Amino acid sequence: MVEEQTVTRHALRLLLEAAGHEVVAEADNGVEALQLVRQLQPALMIIGLNLPRLSGLELLQRLQARGDAVKVLVFTAQRSEYFAARCLEAGAHGFVSKHEDMAELTRALDAVLHGHGYFPSHVLGTTHATQGDAHVLALKALSARELAVLQGVCKGLSNVAIGAQLALSDKTVSTYKIRLKQKLQATSQLELIDIARRHGLVENHGELSAESNDEDGDTQRLLRKMIEALPYAVSVRDNDARLLTCNAAYLAQRNVTLDAIQGRRVDETGELRDEDPQLVQAWLLQQIRAGVAFSRDIVMTVAGQPHVLRHWGQPYHDRAGKQLGMILGNMDITDRDEQLRLLRQDAEQMRSDLHERDELLAYVTAELDGPMRRLVAQVPSADSERMLSLLQHLQQTSELNSGRYHRVAAPVDMRELLGMVVDQVRGSCVGIDLDIQGARHPQVWVDTQAVKQVIASMLGRAMPGPIAVRLIANGRGQGLVEVQCEVTADVRVAQAPEGFELVLARKLVNQMAGELSIHSHNGITTQTVKLMLTQA
Repeated sequence: MVEEQTVTRHALRLLLEAAGHEVVAEADNGVEALQLVRQLQPALMIIGLNLPRLSGLELLQRLQARGDAVKVLVFTAQRSEYFAARCLEAGAHGFVSKHEDMAELTRALDAVLHGHGYFPSHVLGTTHATQGDAHVLALKALSARELAVLQGVCKGLSNVAIGAQLALSDKTVSTYKIRLKQKLQATSQLELIDIARRHGLVENHGELSAESNDEDGDTQRLLRKMIEALPYAVSVRDNDARLLTCNAAYLAQRNVTLDAIQGRRVDETGELRDEDPQLVQAWLLQQIRAGVAFSRDIVMTVAGQPHVLRHWGQPYHDRAGKQLGMILGNMDITDRDEQLRLLRQDAEQMRSDLHERDELLAYVTAELDGPMRRLVAQVPSADSERMLSLLQHLQQTSELNSGRYHRVAAPVDMRELLGMVVDQVRGSCVGIDLDIQGARHPQVWVDTQAVKQVIASMLGRAMPGPIAVRLIANGRGQGLVEVQCEVTADVRVAQAPEGFELVLARKLVNQMAGELSIHSHNGITTQTVKLMLTQA
């Protein structure tokens, strides 16, 4: 959005975001807008015409000359069909007057974003109606910079003020004035202004001395139109928190009329029937006097029922930068908050259930441990050994789930540790190949028992082989070593259901802040564990 007025930009942002658009940047002058387009490459840019440093028309011409792909919608207070035609010639994709209903802006946005132009026929229909008029032809021939100077003259600005706005010296502005008189065949500055007004280049509001007040009034009217188009409650208050205006959604939320609350503070209106109005007024004053944007969720009683309202505020200023007050709004997020509350309750209940389950598992495994060991000692068999191993895995899982598992790290050479685990399974598989050439920094601190258990689980799932095992260990600075162990085999491990041992292996790897992944392609499956360990 490129618009000189801060309050207009903010109101426009609210309107756009309420319609689901993302505003990526704002600018209050044409030069900054050019830089932002190059940096951000937005899909659409909304610009005004009366911009400092580089006018809207000049901005359009620069964008077109540069070949920027951004679509441009002109949103201006100018009603004149003359400007619509000039914008079209300069490369704009749409033109909407601020005097139109806000629905017109919504339609224009939709059209331009879908690749269509938006220049309403009633705006462009008369662009060639007076081609015989010498002044029309002369005005059409003006450059964008000459047109910007003419607009400044019509506003009653001095050469210095026009120069400051357009980044020109006052002498250059004087030269432009002479050119304008020559091109428009005007004998005086008053005649220049008269020609411009007769052809709709500026709004005719009467005396020049009233021009700035009329512009402020136009800004306030535009602000009221924009907030009225918003679907949630919005109000505008002065620095004493007195209400200047609000939209219909605000009136409906508070069940009041505008006449009853306009110009008054919340502690004077009776609109907060279920809240302490003095406290709310004090809070409003605190936010306004802080002079910064804010957003905060507050529980308030509305129509006798508690509601969660997301309150936000944005200060607005005059042309000189003086704060005039704050735009305030709130959105009822009660339904969303209730959903979050229920989700939190479910999460707490789940944690409680899991804790009870882990406690039961710990009790059962502790009770069975002694008898099972005695049974294995008395009647040794493969089945009893598997039962004892399963019981130990259950105990370990219980410790991991309940947070009772404690890692015991020790310095180790990962090449030796991996070789030890591989040697234990050599006799049980078709063939196994160990590659440790990539282990440039194998000396690390690690929970050796956990790592052996994880790798043994990976090898078990790769049986009967043949199996390829590769170890990579590289220093990453700051005393850290990235360790990666890959187990590859001609088996479809990725499609097999995860057994208890793999579930436990994942838990152990997570406990070491690592990652265990399985990928399969054309029947070849690779299991990979990655760990970031301290160098020994």
